[in-house]
Amino acid sequence: MAVGISQADALIAGVGNIYLDAARDSEGSTLRAFKITTPELSLDAHADVDADDGTFVYEAKLRDLALILPQYPGGVTLEGTANLSADGVVLDTSMTGPLATTAKVSGLVTGPNANMSIQAHLGNLGAIVAALPGSVDLDGTLKKQGADWHVSTNVNGSMGISAKAEGLVLEDQSLDMKVSGNAPLGLAGPFITPRTLSGTAQFDLAIKGVPSLNAVSGQVTISNSEVVAPNFQLALKDLGAQVTLNNSSVNIDAKANVSSGGSLTVQGGMSLVGGYEANLALALQAIQLSDPALYSTSVNGNVAVNGPLLGGALISGLIDIGVTEITVPAGSIASVTSIPQMDHIGASAAVRATLERAGLDKKPEKTGASGNSGGPVYPLDVTISAPRQIFIRGRGIDAELGGKIRLTGTTANIVSVGAFELQRGRINILERRFALTDGEILLEGSLDPRLNLRATTTIPDGEASIVVGGFLSEPEITFESSPEAPEDQVLALIFFGVPFDEMTAFQSLQLASAVATLTGRGGTGVIGRLRENLPVDDFELDSNSDGVATVSVGKHLSENVYSNVEVSAQGDTEISLNFDLTKKLTAKGTTGNDGNSSIGIFFNTDY
Repeated sequence: MAVGISQADALIAGVGNIYLDAARDSEGSTLRAFKITTPELSLDAHADVDADDGTFVYEAKLRDLALILPQYPGGVTLEGTANLSADGVVLDTSMTGPLATTAKVSGLVTGPNANMSIQAHLGNLGAIVAALPGSVDLDGTLKKQGADWHVSTNVNGSMGISAKAEGLVLEDQSLDMKVSGNAPLGLAGPFITPRTLSGTAQFDLAIKGVPSLNAVSGQVTISNSEVVAPNFQLALKDLGAQVTLNNSSVNIDAKANVSSGGSLTVQGGMSLVGGYEANLALALQAIQLSDPALYSTSVNGNVAVNGPLLGGALISGLIDIGVTEITVPAGSIASVTSIPQMDHIGASAAVRATLERAGLDKKPEKTGASGNSGGPVYPLDVTISAPRQIFIRGRGIDAELGGKIRLTGTTANIVSVGAFELQRGRINILERRFALTDGEILLEGSLDPRLNLRATTTIPDGEASIVVGGFLSEPEITFESSPEAPEDQVLALIFFGVPFDEMTAFQSLQLASAVATLTGRGGTGVIGRLRENLPVDDFELDSNSDGVATVSVGKHLSENVYSNVEVSAQGDTEISLNFDLTKKLTAKGTTGNDGNSSIGIFFNTDY
């Protein structure tokens, strides 16, 4: 037999038996025995009832609660008595179940004088919320007051759990109650994975009206808490917040320190109904962001979120980028870090949960240009400003860029306007220095920046260029010339000034080394390691027009002032100072130990 409900069908599956032994006479009814048994469920009861009073005794057992709730395996037993009296039904029943759970209800449950007590005990909260091991106890009373019920309950447990609720459940099912206490934020764990919350929230709330967010008012205070977001490799520490609820709306005033450095504040309000209409202001203060394989930077700025959080809220603001180090990776980032799709056969529930938190529980989805996979979409109007000190290093490249980018479009299709443009830079290969003539960083639909760097030099009968282009995570190096020639010929002409077929064996080895460096297989090199260990922005070994070896060191003295010192092997010294008067106007001065000095004003723009 089946009833069409999977959980019920599981309880009655297999061979079942029903036994009934009852009698009725002028004095009343007697249920001498009533038994139901199936492989999973059993019920045993007897009763003696007349017109005025009676007693009903029962015991029910479920072999495994996992048949109904798979996450809570174990048996359940319910037993007790119900006595019929002139005042109403007096209940005395108890339950035991999985997770060392017990519960008891006793007292008069019907009639105008109903008054009952409730006790419950959960022995292992950690089985539900792993971060909160320990037990929880509930003790309360329900008492009839006219047409209403007066409720008084207390909850206490490990990890700082405590709560008190007192008030009325009115005849129309509305509430007039006050709720206060402390709750560990870890209780939210099952709902926000893979993110985690720790710390405690203190609450003092009133509920007046039909149970809903419209009926709730009061305050929630959070202090010394932490949010961990493994997806972003970040955590918010020392989180403090004051949350004020007022009839389906909430006002937030929160501040936290970022684990990598800096702090974040959030202020404003939002609705708790409909599309969750919000008016939030986020302040970013010296937040340090990094990906060891790609970049490190600091961020300041203000961002506003206005509109429905379920989709459509405008994200706008101005973000200032501080000193930024971008590493052109030695090889493809994707090829190193990607994990191939695997099918997990017979994985347990715990393994499945781990895979889900790691984002490996399903096949990759096709996404739009920005990687959006069909979730809520938000319009953008965010300006990212970095006038200078965006340094690009790696594969022989040493460059500084600056500028401004405005992100528009939506989170599903980011459209960028502007670029970070070349300030100065070079490519160093085989002890040769190629000055960068053009360069920019763009954001085109993805938050993986796109590079475009070009170094142009003269070759016999023309000129040639080394071009670095493509996404930062996997840039491509190409070689161009005018007049046009094959790349191997361009390489030979760039480095040795002779055609490819006229190179010596040693020159061929040198050319192979240059290609290895440019394509990401040559490491950072000695110069790169020296610069990394010195408190400077630029470090270069070169030779002057007479072939004499020189050492050049550059450093930003302030946001607008850049200084460079060059010393030759013959002891000649030259100091230059660049002062950015405006974004396009620069004053430059140079002096040397030979007594020669120069000064000039330079204007630079793009046409």
